[in-house]
Amino acid sequence: MELNISEIREKRIKKLVAVYYVIFVALIFLASLLNLWLAYKIGSIQGLDFGRIIALHKSADIERIYQGYEVIIIQRLGASLCYFLLGIAVALPYLIYRWTKPLRKRWDAG
Repeated sequence: MELNISEIREKRIKKLVAVYYVIFVALIFLASLLNLWLAYKIGSIQGLDFGRIIALHKSADIERIYQGYEVIIIQRLGASLCYFLLGIAVALPYLIYRWTKPLRKRWDAG
């Protein structure tokens, strides 16, 4: 079974695309972790914890929330959640493709 140049090139391109895809998804999840870390650091400097901030956010004390660093921390937590969901949304099609590969082989075989 001999591979010609175009088949070798096609396999290399597929591997390269997969590597770049994994790096892209990893960077998205890294951005999510960075936002969580920033929220934690800002909160620890101000003596706040996530539970208290979320409780303040759910309460009716809106003026208290928007006076200090709580709004920044809430924004960082929201950004972290958005990046995490974006990472899942980007990774999901590839994972579905990989997980259904054996099923497609069986389907094609007959």
